[in-house]
Amino acid sequence: PFSAVEDPSFVAMMEFFRPAFKLPSRKRVATSLLAAEEDEVKKELRKSLQTSSGLSLQFDSWTTKDKTKHVINYSMKGTDTKSFFFCTVDATESRQTADFICQQTMKVIQLAEEDGYGVVKSLVT
Repeated sequence: PFSAVEDPSFVAMMEFFRPAFKLPSRKRVATSLLAAEEDEVKKELRKSLQTSSGLSLQFDSWTTKDKTKHVINYSMKGTDTKSFFFCTVDATESRQTADFICQQTMKVIQLAEEDGYGVVKSLVT
């Protein structure tokens, strides 16, 4: 949890090892620092995928044990990259028909291509 940066033991340890370092607040960690790191990771992924001849999109759907939530998780892999998580679609309020899954998958493919990840050339379910 982000509150770890405010834990007295963690603060004491950081002061011991790096007395001049000012710890960020948990709010800053959860907002601007996390967003900046996400942007940097996406930038590096896009860069590594530029040499790829195409993307493979994989997805799997899950329902919670109590059957109150249903999600579809999407991951991608370039020809020379490891597989990476791309996004989750909350499908709780929708019927899980082939049409619905096809529509959601087409939206994810469009998003991946518009966001500069590359062209999706294969799909794995």
